[in-house]
Amino acid sequence: MLTDNYAAGDFIKLTKVGSPIQIHKIASITNASEIVLETPSSLSGSITHTPVVIGELDMYDVARNPFECHLVNSSATSSKLFAASTLIKGLDSSSTANIASINNINLSYIQPMIMKANDNSSRASLTGTFVPPSDINVTYSKPMQFNDNNYFTEKGVILYSRSNDPSGSKSFTLNITMDNGSNVTSTSFVDIEASKLIAYQYKITNVADTTSKYISKKIELAEDLDAEDFQLTLSAYRPAGTDVKVYIKAQNGYDFDEFDNLGWTEME
Repeated sequence: MLTDNYAAGDFIKLTKVGSPIQIHKIASITNASEIVLETPSSLSGSITHTPVVIGELDMYDVARNPFECHLVNSSATSSKLFAASTLIKGLDSSSTANIASINNINLSYIQPMIMKANDNSSRASLTGTFVPPSDINVTYSKPMQFNDNNYFTEKGVILYSRSNDPSGSKSFTLNITMDNGSNVTSTSFVDIEASKLIAYQYKITNVADTTSKYISKKIELAEDLDAEDFQLTLSAYRPAGTDVKVYIKAQNGYDFDEFDNLGWTEME
């Protein structure tokens, strides 16, 4: 019976020999043998149906990390979700991959790029509700700044995959509070369509080949301006439990080795 496998809001895959696969969202279940789709299907005759979980491919960098992809607009629910050791398939490309794991993301900081405007009476403020890595069963609130870097240095934050939190109980929410200053003709203006949230994650490990790093451009001193020492002033963001180390690669005028082959020296 259809009612055993489907519910309103689920997605259904329709297949017919000789025709392209179609994916549709279910609007309602009429009875045990009839469902209503949000968009009509062009298929007719003998059709096979299968429940599916869908998502839109948002990021896949085959050159830098071919083992990871990000999906948006996932249809995952508590009963139908993406899971490890299952197959994922592209609707248009028909490419397939085995899911090794469904990962949450520990974010380092975010930029809420929210387009807003106030008059002389109104104002808008921003707060967020997040889940800390130290206790995933609670949430905490944090004041945020519009259009600026907001670091999670004190408690951290986890952004949960929909398949790991289909009920949406692990909050990652930004809240805009608008105040008209008791002036009934005044209001803040927020353009949601023009706003976006940019999230950043530092890739920090204990392995030199995989940790975050920055290499400056090579600087060549002018003639007769040889240096005997090097002093560096550095401003850096260092998440809790991490360290920042600085290395220098130096070459004197009588060293004829290739610069790229020289070793790095840790600064004290």
